[in-house]
Amino acid sequence: MRSKAYCVKVAPISWQRLVRSGSRFYDSQARDRVSFGLYLSQQHNNEPFFDKPIHMDVIFYIAPPKTVKDKATCPKSNSPSLESLYKFFIDAIKDILITDNRVICSLSVKKVYDKEPRTELIITEVE
Repeated sequence: MRSKAYCVKVAPISWQRLVRSGSRFYDSQARDRVSFGLYLSQQHNNEPFFDKPIHMDVIFYIAPPKTVKDKATCPKSNSPSLESLYKFFIDAIKDILITDNRVICSLSVKKVYDKEPRTELIITEVE
């Protein structure tokens, strides 16, 4: 059973819809996905993709607003939504860590405040 942990020390990014400019669509997040993917590919070290069923534990650490004082880590309940953070994350890891999002069979995702914004991920193959 294969398992690996990753940490991307960049503030989590939420997914946004494509923008239409005239008759063309513009993906404003393409550059963000590439930079996010570069962090992951450096940690992955050219290992094979996870192509068997996997379980993912994902934690999004988001910088606290000024109203939250003296708490190093606490639950986060306002924007960005957990779903939009997860959508961007899945788009960024596809073809870097996993072959397709269909290999994800179970998932644990949460977002919390922390003084150091980052995204942590643990992928474990399920038998």
